[in-house]
Amino acid sequence: MARGRHEQKKQHGNYLQQLHSGAAGFNTTLNRNGKTTAEIMALSAREKEVLQLIAEGYTSLEISQKLYVSKKTVDNHRARIMEKTSIKTISGLTKFAIQEGLSDLKFINKTLK
Repeated sequence: MARGRHEQKKQHGNYLQQLHSGAAGFNTTLNRNGKTTAEIMALSAREKEVLQLIAEGYTSLEISQKLYVSKKTVDNHRARIMEKTSIKTISGLTKFAIQEGLSDLKFINKTLK
């Protein structure tokens, strides 16, 4: 059974409290932008999907058509990804996606040809 939006937000808030308190099992290493590793990896499944498509060279309009959502929704996902990762450029997101195994250079090269 799907959980309600309120319950998901509550659990996310509890997760962040545990994260910042350094609770056992939570990696609290800070990156150069002051974000913790766990915060960076807190991307939703949809955000990871959008990030992968961005890294593969798709435009917001193309991504919206592939995922059957509006272009504005894709733009909102990209903004949240950039906020969560503290990355400010598409090239930076592409590099991050490759480093995190969401995409690879072989597939990107095929897409861009």
